[in-house]
Amino acid sequence: MESTLFDFDALPLVGEQGALLEARPVRTRVPSKVPNPVAHVQVLHSQPHMDRVFDYLVPEKFADSARVGTRVVVDLGAQRVGGFIVARDSITEGSGRLRPLYRVVSEYPVLTASVYAVARTLADKYAGTVADILRTAIPERHARAAKEFLASTQETIPLASSHAAPEPGPWEAYRGGPEFLAALGEGKAVRACMAALPGPAGGVEVLVRAVQAVRHAGRSVLLVVPTTRAARALQATLASRVGENPTLMVSEEAHEKRYRAFLAVLSGQTRIVVGTRGAAWAPLADLGLAVIMDDAASTLRDIRSPYLATRDVVLERARREHAAFLVFSPYVSEECAQLLSEHRITLLDGTVAARRVALPHISGPHQWPGGEADHLRLPQPAFPILRRALEDGPVLILVPRSGYIPVLCCTYCGERALCSICGGNLAQRTAHEALRCQRCGVRVQPWRCPHCQNGKLRAVRIGSARTAEEIGRAFPGVGIILSGSHSPEGIIGRVSQRPRIVVATPGAEPEAERGFSAALVLDARYLLGEGLGAETRFIRVLARVAARVRSAGEGGHMLVAGGAPPALLNRLAQWELGEYAAELLEQRAELDLPPTATWVGISGASEDVRTYLAMLRAALYRRVGEEDPHLFTQFSREAGPRESRLENKKETEADLLAGGAFELASGIVLLGPVPGARPGEITVYARAELARGITLTRQTRKTYGAYSAQRLGGSLRLQVNPPL
Repeated sequence: MESTLFDFDALPLVGEQGALLEARPVRTRVPSKVPNPVAHVQVLHSQPHMDRVFDYLVPEKFADSARVGTRVVVDLGAQRVGGFIVARDSITEGSGRLRPLYRVVSEYPVLTASVYAVARTLADKYAGTVADILRTAIPERHARAAKEFLASTQETIPLASSHAAPEPGPWEAYRGGPEFLAALGEGKAVRACMAALPGPAGGVEVLVRAVQAVRHAGRSVLLVVPTTRAARALQATLASRVGENPTLMVSEEAHEKRYRAFLAVLSGQTRIVVGTRGAAWAPLADLGLAVIMDDAASTLRDIRSPYLATRDVVLERARREHAAFLVFSPYVSEECAQLLSEHRITLLDGTVAARRVALPHISGPHQWPGGEADHLRLPQPAFPILRRALEDGPVLILVPRSGYIPVLCCTYCGERALCSICGGNLAQRTAHEALRCQRCGVRVQPWRCPHCQNGKLRAVRIGSARTAEEIGRAFPGVGIILSGSHSPEGIIGRVSQRPRIVVATPGAEPEAERGFSAALVLDARYLLGEGLGAETRFIRVLARVAARVRSAGEGGHMLVAGGAPPALLNRLAQWELGEYAAELLEQRAELDLPPTATWVGISGASEDVRTYLAMLRAALYRRVGEEDPHLFTQFSREAGPRESRLENKKETEADLLAGGAFELASGIVLLGPVPGARPGEITVYARAELARGITLTRQTRKTYGAYSAQRLGGSLRLQVNPPL
């Protein structure tokens, strides 16, 4: 009887080596005393052209231990590499004698069918390798943790929970909220994005009731958050409220502890998992709800190839395992807006009455008498707001940067003060300390402007420490707390209702017991930033602040100073986040920008990029049946040996760096090149409409396998929907 994790006919062909790979493989039955003697192994090899399944013979000594999903070591050419058995049967498509398995590493199957299917799907979507994804999804074996796990006799937790279905509670504040919660309690695979309201209606109680409903339905829950600090806090809350101890899965834990937690989840000893990015792969039994919080956070995208977005991992798992899906953020990202436009998820936003009750009063200096003409860093309207607020509780002040004066420039010509050794920004840590380079640490005293030779400096940006100093002079006798990763006391998690001023940087805002009585955001123009997604990142920062301030009915006020766009502030003040995200998505659609189109960034040396693009174009033409030898000739691979191509490099460089947009194939446009992130590299972008996006990503992945196998150049970096 066959045991398999996938359909062999659906496996993508990785690599192009002429007619040999195009020929239909011969299926051969392998005779053996061992039942199902052929192990189909997904190898974990670093080279993209080796990212495929190979067949191996199962020796008699591994007949019982070489189960589907176990980790093994195999001989591949002259190397010995790791891998996972993804199927066992008696049929091979290899043409020669099968090599035996070298070793079975894991005593317990650690790769599930769902995780492997998701890894293969995302490898196609992100033009990456299955091996790179599986390295992230499955932690390396820890011998002591594995032995202790196998020796233990812990029982699995029953799927059904004894708790009654929860009342809607804070879910009643959202349109469609009670219906969504009821569907969770019935075990339905509903999917939504929630624009969480400030205050209790958008607090952790919303998630607590969702977890209770799913556990009442007898299914498991996965919650992914952006930081370890948030994961620990959520785990503690769920443990006290749900009656079960959730498993914490964070990368900061020791390897032994992480592997023990992984085995506990795999074996059914836990039904609730809370963790950071890597927890998205937790192999929970009968997944009923997958939640991702703060989905636009930078920590929720892998920094290594294939640069997976955790949102896509969680959504694909929910789809594969027929589970519910929920994005829980105090904003709506453009990616969620795209899912909404495709009707793949629904929007749960606050009712008009709930917004009126929950929101603080949000304003800008331009809305106050004399505020529009006030160019001071601390606008005049801020002082009466803060004085009144300090009579009733703590006040939060948000500053874009930490430190004292992180950026300076020449007073006379405006030239940025940079280190003469490494080019880093010169900063001042305290009022009496000499300038110091933030990159190499060298002290600079005195400083002279290399442009005009003057030595007087002025601040370009003010840090949190200097802000606290200025606020202290304006409000004598009021206690001041600094919260930030570089502050003396680090990040403060919670403060009491004692009147004081908290100066924090983005991401380090503490929570107050009854909420802050007021909040002041300074230098907002530096929070807005540049590039694709800048508006969403700005909304994200402001929404985190608004969620910590009391409602307008309780006197809560939030003042945003320093150049915030009035139109954006108006949207935030009305909490029309879904509508604003839809508008941003329309703007991207006009320019065919992600996520309304699929982009693939290709980075590397110019000659290597040119060679790869010629292969990609030929492959795309073969795929769509088009032939046009005159199209995009400047990227065609030169004839002759590599030395001849190097001689012609300077002649073609001008064409390559001309820039613009070209049609690489039908429906696929090439843009660029532009200078790459690394010295000596360029980056080009291949763009396709969403309907053809998977065709583009699959082909870029397959062509890169052929490029690597033939050793036609140096390594390239492929990134789907890269930062723009």
